[in-house]
Amino acid sequence: MTGSPDDRAPKNKPVQGMWQPERTQVAHFEVCGQPLTFRSNDQRILEIAAASFEAAIPEPDDLPLAIELYATEGIDTQFARGSLAAPAPAHHNRRHLFSIVIDRTSHAVVDLLGGFGFGVVGQDLIAQPEYARTLLIEAMALSMLGPARGLLPLHASCVVIEGKALLLCGQSGAGKSTLALACVHRGAQFLADDVVFLRCWGEGVRVYGLPTRARVMPETVALFPELGHAAINVYLNGSWKQAIDMDAVYPGMARTNASLGAVVLLAPPRLGEPELRPLPEGQALDRLAVTWQYDLPPPHEADLCLQRALSQGVFELGVADDPEHSARLLVDLLRGHREPSA
Repeated sequence: MTGSPDDRAPKNKPVQGMWQPERTQVAHFEVCGQPLTFRSNDQRILEIAAASFEAAIPEPDDLPLAIELYATEGIDTQFARGSLAAPAPAHHNRRHLFSIVIDRTSHAVVDLLGGFGFGVVGQDLIAQPEYARTLLIEAMALSMLGPARGLLPLHASCVVIEGKALLLCGQSGAGKSTLALACVHRGAQFLADDVVFLRCWGEGVRVYGLPTRARVMPETVALFPELGHAAINVYLNGSWKQAIDMDAVYPGMARTNASLGAVVLLAPPRLGEPELRPLPEGQALDRLAVTWQYDLPPPHEADLCLQRALSQGVFELGVADDPEHSARLLVDLLRGHREPSA
């Protein structure tokens, strides 16, 4: 039987004792270069997803990732009465199945290898779109990119300068997001603030990310006054952060993917001033934070992808208190000054 993907969607059949949502809403997106079909029973859920992903027109030969996320009619008491603090989600993974549990009305399960996720979301969580976006929608989509599509996730921020991606790597709290925003402040494009996805591309490496949001500490917002009007308080990963709508602050500066230009590892400064210096590939490999936590083997090209990434050039940046000074060194680096300026 032929027809559109929507025509082939399973029809609702009443099952005694089992809730059956109506699949009345559908949208097509692209996430990190991969097509994604998103179904729901609530237009608000699709609107939240649209703020994270690029709109796309499905091609006849596409084999899209698929998410079905439905609004329930119950009341989520943990989000009731306008609370801004979200409970920490519980994540579980066994083989190809990955689950996200926020509470009894908001949870999902993802088939990592099949590229399909299903979940439900409570009304109160829908009313807190930053949490629905981060804890469920983006988490479901990004979890499939590695196992189902072979992309390699890396804990890093990323900006694009002169068409080349610059990875900013370091532990949490090292200043990756602050430095990325300082680079954007100097004219760089923004690609990601926390996690990127790598894949071999020709003889090089392509970097993908979600550039619509930056989630930073309040002290970072204080360094860039223009961020204040677009900052939303969110409680994520055990701390209060500011979710920044990047398009509202820096229109046209978002970039979803780019060829890798260099890798920069952040470290404390040696003499109190920012210093950019070349780093041997062997030292860099041990310090890259590959975020592969699944009960599945990593993509078969993972080692090759990392080797290619490091071959593009690896530097260590001693970050001082002034992010603008550090940003100038990085902008110089990708604008052709392979010998870092003093």
